[in-house]
Amino acid sequence: MKCTRARFKQCLRFCKSNDDRVRADGLANKLLKRDDISFWKDVSKMNRVNSNVLALTINGVSGECNITKMWHDHYSDLLNSNGDTCLMLIVLLNVLIILLDLFLSLVFQKSETQLQIC
Repeated sequence: MKCTRARFKQCLRFCKSNDDRVRADGLANKLLKRDDISFWKDVSKMNRVNSNVLALTINGVSGECNITKMWHDHYSDLLNSNGDTCLMLIVLLNVLIILLDLFLSLVFQKSETQLQIC
């Protein structure tokens, strides 16, 4: 009985500690498969008002604007660290394609919704 209870508690701790990673992996897989509808549906579920804030401070930086600036600086340094501008352009082009894809899917979803209302 003690072994079963201990094993159960160990499994429960494992599930709780890996819950965020599993959710992030699921979102990444949906984004890679270009399953935009499921991706955004899961994102909206995670961003509901009653959801918990995951991190208020990252690497000693707190506040939404400051954290955003920290990530901006981090990725700017990362993309500009390599002298190969061709590689940087390829990365930026891929990001642009993904953003354009997401934007167009949102525009078409919105226009379809408006057509159904009329």
